[in-house]
Amino acid sequence: MALPFLHGAHIVPAFRALKNVTATEPLKELVMYLDRTCMQSSVWTPCQWSIYSR
Repeated sequence: MALPFLHGAHIVPAFRALKNVTATEPLKELVMYLDRTCMQSSVWTPCQWSIYSR
């Protein structure tokens, strides 16, 4: 996914928008996995893994 290329403040809203339009079960499972492991990480916040303007 290209989310790390977004400004840090835009990552979570963009992910939520994508999450709302998932259509297939495999894609829903992937989105749920990414939500648990990346969006809700206690190690790195989405703002920290953004590479926008680097």
